[in-house]
Amino acid sequence: MQRFSLFFLGIVSLLLALWGGLVRLGWQLPSLEKFPFLHGPLMVCGFLGTVIGLERAVVAQRLWAYLFPFCTGLGSLLLFWSEVGKWLILGGSLGVVVLLFLFLKKHLAVFSFTMTVGAVLWNIGNLLWLCQYPLFYVVPWWMGFLLFTIAGERLEMSRVLSPPGYSQWLFGGISTVYVLGAFFSLFHWSFGLSLVGVAMFLFALWLLRYDVVKRTIKQKGIARFTALCLLLGYFWLALAGGMAFFVSKDFSLYDGFLHSVFLGFVFSMIFGHAPIILPTVMGGKIVFHPFLYFPLVLLHLFLLLRIFGGFFSSSLVLLGGMGNAVAILLFFFFLFFLKDRDFFKVP
Repeated sequence: MQRFSLFFLGIVSLLLALWGGLVRLGWQLPSLEKFPFLHGPLMVCGFLGTVIGLERAVVAQRLWAYLFPFCTGLGSLLLFWSEVGKWLILGGSLGVVVLLFLFLKKHLAVFSFTMTVGAVLWNIGNLLWLCQYPLFYVVPWWMGFLLFTIAGERLEMSRVLSPPGYSQWLFGGISTVYVLGAFFSLFHWSFGLSLVGVAMFLFALWLLRYDVVKRTIKQKGIARFTALCLLLGYFWLALAGGMAFFVSKDFSLYDGFLHSVFLGFVFSMIFGHAPIILPTVMGGKIVFHPFLYFPLVLLHLFLLLRIFGGFFSSSLVLLGGMGNAVAILLFFFFLFFLKDRDFFKVP
């Protein structure tokens, strides 16, 4: 039951993040004073941080481990009223690092080390945020958390293909470039962001070269759906890497850069992995249905509309933002309720 409760906290943060994002774009919706400014923290820490923390707690198989996603989930909701929310989020993210270090002691490997580094980057970002740094200084660290978490999981899967030994050295080198970029962004933001962009582009190339997606795209059902999600995500990651070079010269591209990563890349990964990971985390089952392709197509079409609208029309940006929110909501609706209504009947 604690799994469902924690997952519910994450979903509440997701809904609030989507609502706040639409308000921030300019949609005339009911809003609290802080709502538009909490869009990013609610999405990264409240939704993604809580769900990832829940996944780590399930792997740890320790009752106390569930305290950490509870802290991030509750802390995110408290952000509307108190700075205590930031402290709870920091405490929860520190707990996730502890869980990953325990896992690293048992399974010392490049993929587990990568995910641990990702959690450390999240903590650094949370600490900067707590110290009142502007969010554009925090974002590279939060992006690193999600990128390293996803890349670590894909690195683990790539072992099926028995990649050459030098591929892991390449992976380590790219990771180092990213961490250096995040560090330098604190002192010279444009240079640091450019390094982050280089690393993103190289990560996308590495994943395209060594991921098992080259095999699974030829299969059927959930395997093909997941592979398509991954390929689309790698496209957006490469595009974001390229955009990073131009953001410092034209800050109007910043929104497109952010959402190429968080929507194009991260949510493609969520769409692709959720039907596989959620049953493991929640203890239920999910039956794949081809209708899941519909919100996937909507997500990417409306994201393209949003980015191109940034050059031509604010109305297109508004439409693209609403379309992205609808696509995400439709995905989770189809995932949970299209075929298997007993998903939440967890023992």
